[in-house]
Amino acid sequence: MNVYLAGAIELIDLEQARQWRNEAKVLFEMHTNARAVSPLDYEPEEGPYNDEQIVNTDKALLARCQAVLVDGRQPGWGTAMEVLLANQQNIPVVVWGLDREHASIWLRHHATLFVPSLAEGVIEAAGLDV
Repeated sequence: MNVYLAGAIELIDLEQARQWRNEAKVLFEMHTNARAVSPLDYEPEEGPYNDEQIVNTDKALLARCQAVLVDGRQPGWGTAMEVLLANQQNIPVVVWGLDREHASIWLRHHATLFVPSLAEGVIEAAGLDV
């Protein structure tokens, strides 16, 4: 099972975007049979960036996953697009770091589950093998 790691990249420090994804990879490896798929692992390290190439790569990665784990602490525009795409493809979405009652109506509608921590999100996302 593959779990796509969705969350802000451009709106936050790149190291912060990497940090939680790296932690998630370790948690998936230690506690589940699932594999974390980080879009950062597939993006060029240096520019110039080709927007179309990055977006198409991210969409293809997401389509090959059985669940999406979202960092809800500060989602970005891309995160919203990824949540919608997952929902349209019947891929469950687990949001961590954001209470459901504080989420936007759109996120509440398209997400499968909200959990408080990354560790809980990893366990829940790995258990959603469909």
